Amino acid sequence: MEDKNYNVQEALKLLKAGYSLIEQAKSQDTYFVFNGKDIVVRNETEGLIINPFSFLDLYKDSLFQIDYSQSDEEAVDPKKDDEYYSWRQ
Repeated sequence: MEDKNYNVQEALKLLKAGYSLIEQAKSQDTYFVFNGKDIVVRNETEGLIINPFSFLDLYKDSLFQIDYSQSDEEAVDPKKDDEYYSWRQ
């Protein structure tokens, strides 16, 4: 099966629908998930959280694919994140 490429507008809709996405580049792959408010961006060396407007601006020339290798267990769970960070405060 051939993977479909999505532009940044389509990618944002997919992220908000719960899909994990990947941007494949020559140097390294970058993964994207939506945590309910912002977009978590990560690769092998770093990670960051950006808002949807920054995502649209920063990745306007990028192409994305659905990351089928991302299992449900590895997906970001906003509720677990909130619980984890609430006890640290």
